Amino acid sequence: METRKTQRELLQNLVVSGKITEDEAREVRQAPEWTVSIRELVVYLGGLFVAAGVIRIAIYAFEDASALIVALVLYLVATVCGFFGFRLQKKSGAFRRFGEILELATMLTGALATGIVLTDAGIRSEISAIICSAVTFAWSMWRLRSTTLIGAIGAIPSVFVASIMVTTLSDSLQSQPPYVIGLAGAVLVGIGLAHVPLAVLFRAIGLILVAQVAIDMGAHHNGGAAVIVPIGIGIIAFAYGGVKFAVEMLIIGAIMIVVGVVMFVVSNITNDVMQGVVISAVGLALLLVSYVVITRNNRAQA
Repeated sequence: METRKTQRELLQNLVVSGKITEDEAREVRQAPEWTVSIRELVVYLGGLFVAAGVIRIAIYAFEDASALIVALVLYLVATVCGFFGFRLQKKSGAFRRFGEILELATMLTGALATGIVLTDAGIRSEISAIICSAVTFAWSMWRLRSTTLIGAIGAIPSVFVASIMVTTLSDSLQSQPPYVIGLAGAVLVGIGLAHVPLAVLFRAIGLILVAQVAIDMGAHHNGGAAVIVPIGIGIIAFAYGGVKFAVEMLIIGAIMIVVGVVMFVVSNITNDVMQGVVISAVGLALLLVSYVVITRNNRAQA
């Protein structure tokens, strides 16, 4: 399997072919993917303090208010944030980024207000959370291609919260490994495999959820045949991470493979020394196979 070329190698090829100069290649290598000025960061920090202060005042002011009054105020805040958020996103640079943050505030306050209204109407809080999470997820997916922050920051928590609420609703699911959370993780990984903003965040968090459930499945069955799940998924993640050089998938995939093998060995071999010998033997076998493959590839290319 051919190894993907690095950014440095691709730039060097462009330099050799005369398409760009060495100085231009160096500028591309050193340039960050995106930047935010210190002044803009200070503005965001100040905004966080203002928001924290307003929330504290609101908690005091609405301490004895009815749930519907609180929801009405939240809807009002969502409307104001949404109005300015969409207007600012028509601009560029810092104004556009701040507009996305206001849109996130709109989603949060709107979802919270809707959850309060649904719960006050007699719907179970878990079902209310699932409904609000589903709407937030749908909106995040629709905005994923045209925004930088909305998709990831909106979709990831909404899928996670919905999976927890679904698990909470079922007594039978609570006594089993959190399969629904693992499914939510698989959804996030699938989204992260597409060319979307913050794809690495989707893949990393999604694979962590999948790994948690896969390892929990192996532990739930006392390291029996179920360890095939974390080992198998780990191998797939590790292989994909190696081909695409997705570091997060390499790391999490390796952890799943190692944990799965260790769980199987510890559960089926009682002698501590033999456990260490078998685990080390697995590692040596992998090193030997890797050495043979690399040697054959080098001979084929010679």
